[in-house]
Amino acid sequence: VLANSRASADDGNGREARAAMARDASAKGMNEIARAMLPKLLAEGTREKRPDLVSAVEQMIARQTPAATAAAALGMGERPDMTDWLRTVEVPTLVVTGEHDALIPLESSQAMAAAVPGAKLAVLPDAGHLSNLEDPAGFNGMIRAFMAQY
Repeated sequence: VLANSRASADDGNGREARAAMARDASAKGMNEIARAMLPKLLAEGTREKRPDLVSAVEQMIARQTPAATAAAALGMGERPDMTDWLRTVEVPTLVVTGEHDALIPLESSQAMAAAVPGAKLAVLPDAGHLSNLEDPAGFNGMIRAFMAQY
């Protein structure tokens, strides 16, 4: 299961955005990073209807250390394109995405599913990048249905 993920590498703009986040983590602090990330991580409907989840995600991000956040951001900026490797996958594969994932557009998930021989794509309606948190029942249901086939 590849959930809310992508196989492509960051382009120059993506790497610069990650470098900026790494700098901002130390310069502005994790509370600022958390507030800036929320609209990218959670669908608008989730942000409007689930203040409990918004608060939990914000607190989870704010608890991280600036050094760890910077390292993660810079590391993601350096990851290689894995699209060719996906063509070699020989196991049943499910690609899951949120309908409103602002970080990974649906087209990216479709391309990833198309790269894996026989992969299936599942789109969670009304969810964003954190689809497993935004709709745990729907997410788990998709995984269970997929697994039941094998």
